Amino acid sequence: MTAPGARPAANAAHPARVGFVAQNTPVYGSFTVAEHLKLGARMNPAWDPALAERRTSQVGLDPAQRAGQLSGGRRAQLALTVAAAERPELLVFDEPAAALDPLARKGFQANLMEFVRELGAGAVLSSHLLGDIEQVCDYLVVLCDSRVRIARDTGDPLAAHARLVAPRGEFGRLPTRVEVIATEHGPHRGQHPDGGGDEHRQAQGHGRSESGG
Repeated sequence: MTAPGARPAANAAHPARVGFVAQNTPVYGSFTVAEHLKLGARMNPAWDPALAERRTSQVGLDPAQRAGQLSGGRRAQLALTVAAAERPELLVFDEPAAALDPLARKGFQANLMEFVRELGAGAVLSSHLLGDIEQVCDYLVVLCDSRVRIARDTGDPLAAHARLVAPRGEFGRLPTRVEVIATEHGPHRGQHPDGGGDEHRQAQGHGRSESGG
């Protein structure tokens, strides 16, 4: 695996070419916003102070406020600003907005897209929130049991994918050209006489979504 153009941590300069934001948007709680920017400048040779200061101002971050006192949405904005001000060639996001409320998540996504355009960088977003992926990604890779199940442009699998729900054992024969990706068994709203539950199948193809039971 290469990212970008070399194996990860191939040399001392390589980590500076990749910006990373983790799910818990890690920041130093005892550091102020301004101290985060000073630390970023000292540790990253391509640091862009103008970008960092402009973005913190745009999202309303107080330079004197400690990161531990920020809301989840503002911590995420600070982590994104630090990652982008490194001027990386690739930005990697691991569930960065999963814990945010819808309004904060929308703001984070907007800033993410602005950074990618401004930097001209590539971006990889790991997320279970399909709505977010549809809004900000143009290529989709779906992993299941550590295997690639889907790898194509975002619009294609969303249009061809359906979730089928029916009482267990009553699916019958699925139409041709429909591939079952995964099957789940869950409890029914009311208990079935045989103690069973609903069967949930993830399918792709030209099937339709059905509900029953």
